[in-house]
Amino acid sequence: MTRGHRLARRTLVALARGEDGAAALRELAPAQLSKHLLLLTAVVAQAAERGHPQARQAAAALSALHAVRRAAPAAAETVLRNPAVGSWALATLHDMINGRPDARPGRLAAITAGAAALGRVQAELELTADPGGLTLPGLGRAALPPGPVTFRAGGPGGEPALLSAGRRHVRLPPDLYQDGPRWQGLRRLQLRAPGHRVTLLADDLDPHRFPGALERLPRLPLPELRAWHERLQAGWLFLSRHHGWAAAECAEAFTVLVPLAGPPSGYRSATSRAAYGCLAMSAPPGPVQVAEALAHEVQHVKLAALTDMFDLVERTPAGGGFYAPWRPDPRPAGGLLQGAYAHLGIARFWRRQRELERDPGAAFDAHAGYVRWRDAAAEVSEVLLGSGRLTAVGTEFVTEMRAVLDSWRDDPVPADALRHARRTASRHRARWLSEHA
Repeated sequence: MTRGHRLARRTLVALARGEDGAAALRELAPAQLSKHLLLLTAVVAQAAERGHPQARQAAAALSALHAVRRAAPAAAETVLRNPAVGSWALATLHDMINGRPDARPGRLAAITAGAAALGRVQAELELTADPGGLTLPGLGRAALPPGPVTFRAGGPGGEPALLSAGRRHVRLPPDLYQDGPRWQGLRRLQLRAPGHRVTLLADDLDPHRFPGALERLPRLPLPELRAWHERLQAGWLFLSRHHGWAAAECAEAFTVLVPLAGPPSGYRSATSRAAYGCLAMSAPPGPVQVAEALAHEVQHVKLAALTDMFDLVERTPAGGGFYAPWRPDPRPAGGLLQGAYAHLGIARFWRRQRELERDPGAAFDAHAGYVRWRDAAAEVSEVLLGSGRLTAVGTEFVTEMRAVLDSWRDDPVPADALRHARRTASRHRARWLSEHA
């Protein structure tokens, strides 16, 4: 939980009910910067406490980072907010606490170097390149051999920063998001629609760009990246025209796109609380599927921002997992809440989408999908409220969720779509009970 930030009750209610989530995200955003700074401070403290060989390097880098923040606050904030910074810091803390020998707290120097390079702040730092090169989080990667690297930046009016590893040098380009000799910059994807614009950094370089087991794609060839961009743009236009609430939220929530390998069929999308602001997804399909994925994933981002500030679920609950109508496995209360909130957003998407579909089959699917996920989110909300696992804030949040879902109960739905949705739900529950009851 991030301390020192307050949240107006109206913001909590708006988040729960799906009302003006973009404004709520703007109110929550400062806590994410604080979170990353706290994590970096914790990395330095753990390294010192454990006598890590890179403890001094990490401490010097943090001190230099504070100086860069004073000299170029906007550039430093841009780098510090990058999702890979939080992902790396959490992983490094975990590795040090668990005594893993490959923990590298000295990588904090790369964060400071990136902020200094972007802000044109005078600095000199000692960094260490990985086998794949030297990554400056949120900016790009230099082709340098593994081992010590010296970073020098001349400050305002001087030449762009220089990275040196022995006799090999990389002069960073004036625009760090462009490629240069031995430098690969992260590419920017501009998504535009009337009233809604967002710029995403396509991160296919940083080893910490997205945590977990999902397979991340390596550097995309430019023609392939352009194809991704075209599909995302088509989905963004659709979302903006027909689901403006979600587009406004996504414009506030997402800053980075991490390309993933696709599943055997269909596509996948994901977010992570450890990498706030990152949307990971496989090759975008059609516009409606892209729009649904965005409406789904932004729910997770909103809840992640909220749970970084407040505990919604008791920390030490007793007992086992709960039935989730969208999962084959029992879920803890926190995971159940995440799923319920995500499916509230999915139900909201299909509630609107069923009014747009003209093809009979697509309209049937939209109605059935709406009922399926509306009823599932409502069911789980009731379970959570009766579980005794929610905090006072969590109880208020889920109560507001349930109120929205209750208000949709009388929406007219064709009888065949209603039957289909409820048969599907019953089959899912029967399978789950046969495996876990």
